[in-house]
Amino acid sequence: MLLSSIRVRHPEWLADYARELPAIRNLITRGQLDFRAPVTFLTGDNGAGKSTLLEGIAAALAFPEGGGPRFGFNGKGVPRGAFVARADQMIGGFYLTAETHSSLVERADSPIARGARLGLQNPVAERSHGEAVFDLLGEYIGGPGIYLLDEPEAGLSVIRQMALLAEIHAAAERGAQFLIATHSAILPALPGAEIIEINEAGIMPTRFDDLESVRATREFFENPADIAEYLVGEPE
Repeated sequence: MLLSSIRVRHPEWLADYARELPAIRNLITRGQLDFRAPVTFLTGDNGAGKSTLLEGIAAALAFPEGGGPRFGFNGKGVPRGAFVARADQMIGGFYLTAETHSSLVERADSPIARGARLGLQNPVAERSHGEAVFDLLGEYIGGPGIYLLDEPEAGLSVIRQMALLAEIHAAAERGAQFLIATHSAILPALPGAEIIEINEAGIMPTRFDDLESVRATREFFENPADIAEYLVGEPE
Protein backbone atom coordinates (compact mmCIF):
# COMPACT_ATOMS: atom_id res chain seq x y z
CA MET A 1 0.00 0.00 0.00
CA LEU A 2 1.18 3.52 -0.77
CA LEU A 3 -0.33 4.60 2.57
CA SER A 4 0.09 1.77 5.08
CA SER A 5 -0.98 3.30 8.40
CA ILE A 6 -2.00 6.40 10.34
CA ARG A 7 -1.69 7.29 14.02
CA VAL A 8 -2.05 10.33 16.24
CA ARG A 9 1.41 11.52 17.21
CA HIS A 10 0.41 14.62 19.22
CA PRO A 11 -3.08 14.27 20.74
CA GLU A 12 -2.45 17.46 22.70
CA TRP A 13 -2.43 19.43 19.45
CA LEU A 14 -6.02 18.47 18.72
CA ALA A 15 -9.00 20.58 19.72
CA ASP A 16 -11.01 19.25 22.66
CA TYR A 17 -14.02 18.46 20.48
CA ALA A 18 -11.86 16.49 18.01
CA ARG A 19 -10.45 14.24 20.76
CA GLU A 20 -14.02 13.37 21.78
CA LEU A 21 -15.10 12.22 18.30
CA PRO A 22 -15.39 8.41 18.10
CA ALA A 23 -12.94 8.20 15.18
CA ILE A 24 -10.19 10.16 16.91
CA ARG A 25 -10.81 8.84 20.44
CA ASN A 26 -10.69 5.25 19.26
CA LEU A 27 -7.65 5.83 17.05
CA ILE A 28 -5.74 7.26 20.02
CA THR A 29 -6.75 4.23 22.11
CA ARG A 30 -5.80 1.61 19.50
CA GLY A 31 -2.60 3.43 18.56
CA GLN A 32 -2.63 2.87 14.80
CA LEU A 33 -4.99 2.20 11.92
CA ASP A 34 -3.58 0.04 9.11
CA PHE A 35 -4.73 0.08 5.49
CA ARG A 36 -4.66 -3.23 3.62
CA ALA A 37 -6.67 -2.64 0.43
CA PRO A 38 -6.30 -0.26 -2.53
CA VAL A 39 -9.72 1.21 -1.63
CA THR A 40 -10.85 1.80 1.95
CA PHE A 41 -14.25 3.21 2.85
CA LEU A 42 -14.76 5.00 6.17
CA THR A 43 -18.40 4.74 7.19
CA GLY A 44 -20.48 5.76 10.19
CA ASP A 45 -23.17 8.14 11.31
CA ASN A 46 -22.96 11.94 11.31
CA GLY A 47 -20.62 13.07 14.07
CA ALA A 48 -18.52 9.90 14.05
CA GLY A 49 -15.47 11.89 12.99
CA LYS A 50 -14.91 10.43 9.52
CA SER A 51 -14.20 13.82 7.93
CA THR A 52 -12.00 14.90 10.83
CA LEU A 53 -9.97 11.70 10.52
CA LEU A 54 -9.60 12.21 6.77
CA GLU A 55 -8.61 15.84 7.38
CA GLY A 56 -5.91 14.70 9.79
CA ILE A 57 -4.57 12.18 7.26
CA ALA A 58 -4.59 14.88 4.60
CA ALA A 59 -2.56 17.21 6.80
CA ALA A 60 -0.02 14.48 7.60
CA LEU A 61 0.40 13.79 3.87
CA ALA A 62 0.94 17.44 2.90
CA PHE A 63 -2.41 17.98 1.22
CA PRO A 64 -3.59 21.61 1.40
CA GLU A 65 -6.32 22.62 3.84
CA GLY A 66 -9.63 22.55 2.02
CA GLY A 67 -8.48 20.06 -0.60
CA GLY A 68 -6.40 19.92 -3.74
CA PRO A 69 -3.34 18.06 -5.08
CA ARG A 70 -0.79 16.60 -2.71
CA PHE A 71 1.78 19.32 -1.86
CA GLY A 72 -0.70 21.93 -3.18
CA PHE A 73 -1.39 23.44 -6.58
CA ASN A 74 2.02 25.17 -6.37
CA GLY A 75 3.84 22.00 -5.25
CA LYS A 76 5.19 23.52 -2.03
CA GLY A 77 3.03 21.93 0.67
CA VAL A 78 4.57 20.25 3.73
CA PRO A 79 3.21 17.74 6.28
CA ARG A 80 1.59 19.31 9.35
CA GLY A 81 -0.77 18.58 12.22
CA ALA A 82 -1.13 16.00 14.97
CA PHE A 83 -1.14 12.89 12.78
CA VAL A 84 1.73 10.89 11.32
CA ALA A 85 1.31 8.65 8.29
CA ARG A 86 3.49 5.91 6.83
CA ALA A 87 3.37 6.59 3.12
CA ASP A 88 5.44 6.92 0.00
CA GLN A 89 6.50 10.55 0.23
CA MET A 90 7.19 10.84 -3.52
CA ILE A 91 3.71 9.82 -4.65
CA GLY A 92 1.17 12.48 -5.60
CA GLY A 93 -2.58 12.44 -5.11
CA PHE A 94 -5.65 14.57 -4.53
CA TYR A 95 -7.87 15.52 -1.57
CA LEU A 96 -11.54 16.18 -2.34
CA THR A 97 -13.87 17.47 0.35
CA ALA A 98 -17.52 18.41 -0.05
CA GLU A 99 -17.40 20.95 2.78
CA THR A 100 -14.91 23.23 0.97
CA HIS A 101 -16.08 22.61 -2.58
CA SER A 102 -16.42 26.30 -3.51
CA SER A 103 -12.96 27.31 -2.29
CA LEU A 104 -11.41 24.25 -3.92
CA VAL A 105 -13.01 25.14 -7.26
CA GLU A 106 -11.74 28.72 -6.92
CA ARG A 107 -8.18 27.52 -6.30
CA ALA A 108 -8.46 24.93 -9.08
CA ASP A 109 -9.25 27.76 -11.51
CA SER A 110 -6.29 29.90 -10.41
CA PRO A 111 -3.64 30.69 -13.06
CA ILE A 112 -1.08 28.40 -11.38
CA ALA A 113 -3.48 25.46 -11.22
CA ARG A 114 -4.79 25.93 -14.77
CA GLY A 115 -1.27 26.20 -16.14
CA ALA A 116 -0.40 22.76 -14.75
CA ARG A 117 -3.47 20.96 -16.10
CA LEU A 118 -3.02 18.15 -18.58
CA GLY A 119 -6.54 17.59 -19.88
CA LEU A 120 -9.08 19.86 -18.21
CA GLN A 121 -9.52 23.00 -20.30
CA ASN A 122 -12.72 24.74 -19.17
CA PRO A 123 -13.14 26.63 -15.88
CA VAL A 124 -14.47 24.32 -13.18
CA ALA A 125 -16.54 27.15 -11.70
CA GLU A 126 -18.81 27.09 -14.75
CA ARG A 127 -19.89 23.52 -14.00
CA SER A 128 -22.50 22.14 -11.60
CA HIS A 129 -21.34 20.62 -8.31
CA GLY A 130 -21.53 17.08 -9.65
CA GLU A 131 -19.90 17.95 -12.96
CA ALA A 132 -17.11 19.78 -11.15
CA VAL A 133 -16.41 16.71 -9.01
CA PHE A 134 -15.97 14.59 -12.13
CA ASP A 135 -13.86 17.32 -13.81
CA LEU A 136 -11.46 17.48 -10.87
CA LEU A 137 -11.22 13.73 -10.40
CA GLY A 138 -10.78 13.20 -14.13
CA GLU A 139 -7.89 15.67 -14.19
CA TYR A 140 -6.12 14.74 -10.98
CA ILE A 141 -6.73 11.01 -10.52
CA GLY A 142 -4.43 9.04 -12.74
CA GLY A 143 -2.09 6.19 -11.88
CA PRO A 144 -0.23 5.61 -8.61
CA GLY A 145 -1.21 8.19 -6.00
CA ILE A 146 -3.05 8.65 -2.72
CA TYR A 147 -6.59 9.96 -3.13
CA LEU A 148 -8.65 11.15 -0.17
CA LEU A 149 -12.33 11.66 -0.97
CA ASP A 150 -14.62 13.14 1.67
CA GLU A 151 -18.27 12.46 0.78
CA PRO A 152 -17.64 12.46 -2.98
CA GLU A 153 -21.28 11.43 -3.53
CA ALA A 154 -22.45 14.93 -2.54
CA GLY A 155 -24.08 16.48 -5.59
CA LEU A 156 -24.01 13.24 -7.58
CA SER A 157 -27.05 11.42 -8.92
CA VAL A 158 -27.38 7.68 -8.34
CA ILE A 159 -26.18 7.01 -11.89
CA ARG A 160 -23.20 9.29 -11.36
CA GLN A 161 -22.33 7.47 -8.14
CA MET A 162 -22.30 4.22 -10.10
CA ALA A 163 -20.03 5.85 -12.68
CA LEU A 164 -17.74 7.08 -9.90
CA LEU A 165 -17.53 3.54 -8.51
CA ALA A 166 -16.30 2.34 -11.90
CA GLU A 167 -13.76 5.21 -12.13
CA ILE A 168 -12.38 4.44 -8.68
CA HIS A 169 -12.00 0.77 -9.57
CA ALA A 170 -10.20 1.61 -12.82
CA ALA A 171 -7.80 3.97 -11.06
CA ALA A 172 -7.09 1.40 -8.33
CA GLU A 173 -6.22 -1.10 -11.07
CA ARG A 174 -3.61 1.41 -12.29
CA GLY A 175 -2.00 1.68 -8.85
CA ALA A 176 -4.06 4.33 -7.08
CA GLN A 177 -5.00 4.07 -3.41
CA PHE A 178 -8.22 5.60 -2.06
CA LEU A 179 -9.50 6.51 1.38
CA ILE A 180 -13.14 7.52 1.08
CA ALA A 181 -15.42 8.84 3.83
CA THR A 182 -18.99 8.29 2.71
CA HIS A 183 -22.67 7.89 3.56
CA SER A 184 -23.38 6.37 0.14
CA ALA A 185 -25.13 3.02 -0.07
CA ILE A 186 -23.61 2.50 -3.53
CA LEU A 187 -19.88 3.26 -3.45
CA PRO A 188 -18.90 0.72 -0.74
CA ALA A 189 -20.14 -2.08 -3.01
CA LEU A 190 -16.89 -1.76 -4.96
CA PRO A 191 -15.34 -5.25 -5.28
CA GLY A 192 -12.27 -5.83 -3.12
CA ALA A 193 -12.71 -2.69 -1.03
CA GLU A 194 -12.21 -2.67 2.73
CA ILE A 195 -15.07 -1.09 4.66
CA ILE A 196 -14.35 0.36 8.09
CA GLU A 197 -17.23 1.40 10.33
CA ILE A 198 -16.66 4.05 12.98
CA ASN A 199 -18.97 4.31 15.98
CA GLU A 200 -18.87 4.68 19.75
CA ALA A 201 -17.73 1.06 20.08
CA GLY A 202 -14.61 1.52 17.98
CA ILE A 203 -13.11 1.36 14.51
CA MET A 204 -13.78 -2.01 12.96
CA PRO A 205 -14.03 -3.75 9.56
CA THR A 206 -17.56 -4.48 8.40
CA ARG A 207 -19.40 -5.99 5.44
CA PHE A 208 -21.34 -4.12 2.79
CA ASP A 209 -24.58 -5.91 3.72
CA ASP A 210 -24.18 -4.83 7.35
CA LEU A 211 -23.88 -1.10 6.63
CA GLU A 212 -26.71 0.94 8.14
CA SER A 213 -27.03 2.95 4.92
CA VAL A 214 -27.49 -0.26 2.92
CA ARG A 215 -29.96 -1.82 5.35
CA ALA A 216 -32.03 1.37 5.62
CA THR A 217 -32.14 1.85 1.84
CA ARG A 218 -33.23 -1.73 1.27
CA GLU A 219 -35.94 -1.49 3.92
CA PHE A 220 -37.25 1.72 2.40
CA PHE A 221 -37.50 0.33 -1.12
CA GLU A 222 -39.25 -2.79 0.11
CA ASN A 223 -42.19 -0.64 1.20
CA PRO A 224 -41.62 3.03 0.31
CA ALA A 225 -45.23 4.22 0.55
CA ASP A 226 -45.82 2.92 4.07
CA ILE A 227 -42.44 4.09 5.35
CA ALA A 228 -42.89 7.56 3.83
CA GLU A 229 -46.34 7.87 5.37
CA TYR A 230 -44.95 6.83 8.74
CA LEU A 231 -42.12 9.36 8.51
CA VAL A 232 -44.40 12.29 7.70
CA GLY A 233 -47.04 11.19 10.16
CA GLU A 234 -49.87 10.70 7.63
CA PRO A 235 -52.99 9.09 9.16
CA GLU A 236 -54.01 5.66 7.93
